[in-house]
Amino acid sequence: MPSTSSNSISVPILEARNLGWFLDDQHRWLWRRIDLAIHSDDRMSLAGPSGAGKSMFLRALAFLSPVAEGSVLWNGMALAPHVVPEFRSRVCYVPQRAMLVEGTVGDNLALPYQFKSHSHQVRDDSIWRRWLQDLGRDISFLDRRSDELSGGEAQIVALIRVLQFRPEILLLDEPTSAMDPKSAEAVESLMVKQCDETGTAFLWVTHDERQAVRVATTQLEIREGEMREVIA
Repeated sequence: MPSTSSNSISVPILEARNLGWFLDDQHRWLWRRIDLAIHSDDRMSLAGPSGAGKSMFLRALAFLSPVAEGSVLWNGMALAPHVVPEFRSRVCYVPQRAMLVEGTVGDNLALPYQFKSHSHQVRDDSIWRRWLQDLGRDISFLDRRSDELSGGEAQIVALIRVLQFRPEILLLDEPTSAMDPKSAEAVESLMVKQCDETGTAFLWVTHDERQAVRVATTQLEIREGEMREVIA
């Protein structure tokens, strides 16, 4: 089971046990017998060829798509239906293509506070301004319309929207794929810094080997239906 050695004794926040994904239309396993334990502070990357099932694996961990076999545990327990909303507020999946609602950037960043799982939290707009400044955007960016944003700008909004709540784990599906190199590296620095400060763990899917080295302390790969740790 891939895991960071310093956390190998403690109960993982998120654990995959013997996961398998079967492609019914092709009558074959996409991947099978995958185990993974993610603890607080873990910084993991996940690579592999196109079609290997990296996105499907993230969706399975996020409890968004059912697997053919195996189980996903949160803090050592199977997920009961009534805890799924709380689970998804603590284990946050960020798809490659940002899902934004109609309105401004500010509207999109404020939206999660309307949900029951975040309604008790105090909104702090200064965090948005500070992080946007770190990413080379000024305060006027908050007034931009979501339908006017580039793909990379939309990804920035999606990342800030989840990062502000200090989740336990981020499941990131190529979160900088639409960004220019300068923006991508700025996002990497912000994500690593904030996750280090809050103890948020992440599993970051990327095709960029150099990015994997920059952001992750554990590098994983799915290839030919199996997951393994990449040893430099």
